[in-house]
Amino acid sequence: MTAVQEQRWKALVEAADQAGIAAFLEPGPSGYGLGVCGHAWIRIRPASGGFARWLIRTSQARRDTYEGGIAVMSRSLVGPDRVPTLNPVEAEQSAVRHAAYAQAFAQVLAAGGVPAFAEAHFD
Repeated sequence: MTAVQEQRWKALVEAADQAGIAAFLEPGPSGYGLGVCGHAWIRIRPASGGFARWLIRTSQARRDTYEGGIAVMSRSLVGPDRVPTLNPVEAEQSAVRHAAYAQAFAQVLAAGGVPAFAEAHFD
């Protein structure tokens, strides 16, 4: 991996994260749907690609041996520290909002040439 490639990947993840945050914070439907707890993630296949390996090496994703590929979890679930934060994305438990984040994140990755798609689980 070259320094240029790493900068490109960092910029792609940053753009995807910003799109995800914007989708998460976008006013949407109110009512019961937003009250459903859950989580969402972005799946990238194959796990053997350079971008996927870089995400794992930089602790931004984890291998998913059950479903295959790698999974980039919603921001509230990523990172070794998992400390409380005032960031609204990390404090929210709404499955609908996390799914919106994951969908927007995956769309930016896909536009950048990364085979990615969003998945969600409603608790």
